[in-house]
Parts: sequence; C-alpha cells; structure tokens
Amino acid sequence: MSILQTKLVVSLFFIAAGTIAVLTMLYVMGRPEKKLSPGVLRTTHRVVGVIFVILLIVLAYIGARFTSAMGDGMPLRAVFHAVFAVSLVAVLLMKILIVKFYRELMRFVPTMGLIVFALAFVVFFTSAGYHFVRDLASEPAAMSEEVEEPDSGRGSDPAGAVVAGGEVAAEAKGDGKTAGDSKT
Repeated sequence: MSILQTKLVVSLFFIAAGTIAVLTMLYVMGRPEKKLSPGVLRTTHRVVGVIFVILLIVLAYIGARFTSAMGDGMPLRAVFHAVFAVSLVAVLLMKILIVKFYRELMRFVPTMGLIVFALAFVVFFTSAGYHFVRDLASEPAAMSEEVEEPDSGRGSDPAGAVVAGGEVAAEAKGDGKTAGDSKT
C-alpha cells in the first residue's frame, strides 16, 4: 500500500471520527428529549475526539512530508488543502485550550466544534474526497472504453483521443478540414 493510499484510508477514519464527535454533541446540546445519557454521549465525544486528534497528527505528518517533497510546485488544490488544514489545527488547539484551561470561555466551544468539523470536511474533500470522486468518475469511462468497439463511428484526434461525433478539430488536424470534409 502506497503512502497516498494509506493517507486516504486514515482520512476516512478521520472524517468518520469527526462526524461521530459532532453528532454526539449535537444530540446532547440540541435535542430537548434525551433518550441517551448525556454523560455517555460526552464520554463518547471525548474518546472519539482523542482518536480524531491522533488521526489529525498522523495526517498532518504525512501532509507535511508531501508538502516538503513538492517544494514550490504545489497545485492550487494542494495549497488550499494545506491552508485549511493549518486553520483546522489552530481552531482545534484553541478549542482544547478553552476546555482544559479557560473554562470561562466555554460558551464559544460549541461554535468552535462546528468550525472544526466544517474545516475537517473541507480538508477531507480537497484531498481524499477529491481522489475518491476522481477514481469513481474514471472507472465507468475506463470500463466503457474496454467495451466499445475500436471503430464505432467516432473519429480520433492526431493524439489518439476519441472525439465525440467523429469530428476532429480543424486546428488539431492542421489542414482546416474535419473528418466529415474528407471527400473534397
């Protein structure tokens, strides 16, 4: 398993832990009728939060290695991913500090928790989510190319890519004609 695949798998557990953590606190703080014990839900939130932080540290380490390997040639998506990840770490650190040491600021913790989840969601979808969607989108295309006959009434450009409708762009062919104009 490559390091990228490892990061993708860890990120799935990361977003799952974040989802469980936010849902437990939404249940505790947002539901008037409580069918589950708030103490159990808070403990669940705390345990899943520790898992979330551990997974964040692992992902941050892997991400820092990727960033240092890329140097100045980072794509824009990777730059956004890194900026959102650093923001996530900053907000999460402030939330933990308030809970542990600055209890008089506890009124801000629920909002900070929602911000942490939103940032985790954005960080996930600017990297792992993007790769999952890209892989899912490319699989049907790869399967249809395997099933499709080589000569299915479609033309191909000089580089060999199939062009819809059998037409080849005049600029790509260089003679000013499309595939349909070849009789003249």
